[in-house]
Amino acid sequence: MTQEVLSADGTKVPYTVYGLSEVKACIIVLPAMGVRASFYRTFAHSLMDFDLAAIVMEYRGLGESSLRAGWGTDYGYKEHQEDVVALIAKVKSEYPDKPVYIAGHSLGGHFAVMTAGLGPESFDGIIMLASGTPWYKAYEGGAENKVKMLLWLIPLLLLLGYFPGKMIGFAGREARSLIRDWQNLVQDNRFKVKGVTNSLEQKIATYTGEVLCLCFDRDDLAPRKSSALMLEKMPQAQVAYHMLCDEDINGEATHFGWAKEPHVISKHISEWLD
Repeated sequence: MTQEVLSADGTKVPYTVYGLSEVKACIIVLPAMGVRASFYRTFAHSLMDFDLAAIVMEYRGLGESSLRAGWGTDYGYKEHQEDVVALIAKVKSEYPDKPVYIAGHSLGGHFAVMTAGLGPESFDGIIMLASGTPWYKAYEGGAENKVKMLLWLIPLLLLLGYFPGKMIGFAGREARSLIRDWQNLVQDNRFKVKGVTNSLEQKIATYTGEVLCLCFDRDDLAPRKSSALMLEKMPQAQVAYHMLCDEDINGEATHFGWAKEPHVISKHISEWLD
């Protein structure tokens, strides 16, 4: 059943809990850009098989959210990260004796890393799922050219008042500030977030907590170099890194394919927690 938590700016943020009365840990799942929370239902049930509670957040502007990006409705990395903070507090109140981990898929990993810099004491570790920096230099060949073309198109597309992702086959209907914050990473691989301290990168670099990074060898959106560059932002973190192929996960080792057959992914997470 969908529930809601109140974020710092008063926005009601939907989330869904998949949990048992007795769990060994709570996993807050942060989706990829433009992806509804319902996409992670199979993954959430898989986590439950390992006695883990899954709390899947719905992003502003998607699915059960009452917001839709447009000229009158804008939000960026700052607001999404504040939503994460609010959800962490809510989960801790409902599972007061259990550790809380943030599992970020793609864009969700960006918000997890931000939280590592801005509030590392509020949670117990990060799980990166097919997540990395979108810096154009992290890609090669045709993929790099596509990213550069997107950089050129963004200012034109935002004249609509929002980013029309479905029109171009990338993401969904996204807010202007979200895309501009993402664009900063694409251009120079730095978190330059509207409304957030200029020392964010330095704060992220001080994170000493645990990180599980699961990458997929057929992932064109978050390739090996992309993930490695994101991990370099946390040089003091305790990192466990795995590059997985189709045979490893008994499924498609792609940016979204892992979520269709997530049993092995959940097993990796459970073993890492043990």
